[in-house]
Amino acid sequence: MLPEYRSHRAEAAKSLVLFAPAGPPDPVRLEQGLAVVREECPAVAALLKYDIGEVTAPFPWLHGPDRHQAESFCMLMQESSAGFAWAARGGYGILRWMDRVRWDRVSDTSPVVVGFSDVTLLHAALNARGVASLHGPMPCTLSSTSRKSRQALWEFFESGRLPVLAGSLCVAGQGTVTGRLAGGNLCSLIHLIGTPFEPPWQRSILVIEDVNEPIYKIDRMLTHLLQSHRLDSVAGIVVGEFSGTGESDAMLFRLLEDRLGGLGVPVVCGFPVGHGENNMPFLLGSTYTLDAQALTLVPHAGR
Repeated sequence: MLPEYRSHRAEAAKSLVLFAPAGPPDPVRLEQGLAVVREECPAVAALLKYDIGEVTAPFPWLHGPDRHQAESFCMLMQESSAGFAWAARGGYGILRWMDRVRWDRVSDTSPVVVGFSDVTLLHAALNARGVASLHGPMPCTLSSTSRKSRQALWEFFESGRLPVLAGSLCVAGQGTVTGRLAGGNLCSLIHLIGTPFEPPWQRSILVIEDVNEPIYKIDRMLTHLLQSHRLDSVAGIVVGEFSGTGESDAMLFRLLEDRLGGLGVPVVCGFPVGHGENNMPFLLGSTYTLDAQALTLVPHAGR
C-alpha cells in the first residue's frame, strides 16, 4: 500500500475544477487530455467541472486580464465543494496577478492546486503558507504523458495515494534526509527570489526541473540560487528532467556536481518528473525522505 495524503478531500468525492491560471489552453490539446481522462478514469471524469470560459486577454500569451485571473483564483480557493483545482496548462501569466490574491483567505480547506511548469509559482506561494499542493500532469499535457504517470495521478485523485519515486544517480552528498518538498520549475523559482512568494527553503528537499533551457542558463540559475543564499539551509536536492539543454546528461551531471556539490547535502538526479513523457505526481509542502544510496524519494503517510 502506498502512503496516502489523508485529508477531507480523500474521504469524500468532491468536484475537480479545471482552471486556466497562465496561458490560454489550446482547445485541441485540452480535448485530447479530457478524452484520456474519460477513457482511463471515468470516476475522475465524472467529477470534472470547468472554470475556464471565454475571456478577453490583453495579450495573446495570457488567458485573461490580471484582475480577472486573481479574482477567479480567490473564488476557486474558497469553493467548499471542490477537492482539487486542476490547472489546464502552464505557459506564462501567474506572476502578473499573484500580488492581487488575498492569500489570507487560502488555507488547508482550500482545493488542492494541481499542475506544473508556471504553476510552480502557485505551489511556492501556497507551500510558504503551509498549504500542500500537487506537482503533476495537466489536461493539456496528458496525451503526451506516460500511462504510468497518468495512473499515479488518478490514484491520487481517487484515494490520495502517492507513489515512491526513483532516481538514477547521486552526484553529490550522501545519506538519508527528511523534509518538506519545495520547488518545481527552476526558471519559475528564480523569478520568485525577492518577492513575497518564495517557497519555504529552510530544511526543505528542493525539487528542480526545466525544459529548453541551454546548459549555460541552467548554470546561471543555479549560481543565482547559490549567491542569493537560498540553498544554504536545504536538506537535499531532487533533480528531475532537464530536456532540451543542447548537451548530454553527463554534462548536466557535471554541472550539478560543480554548482551543488559544495552544499554538503544529497543531490540525486534522474527522477521521472518535469516536462517530459514521465511526469510522476508528488505533493509539495508535504514530508518526504530522500535516500541518496537507494536513490528514492519516499512520501510519508499523512502530511
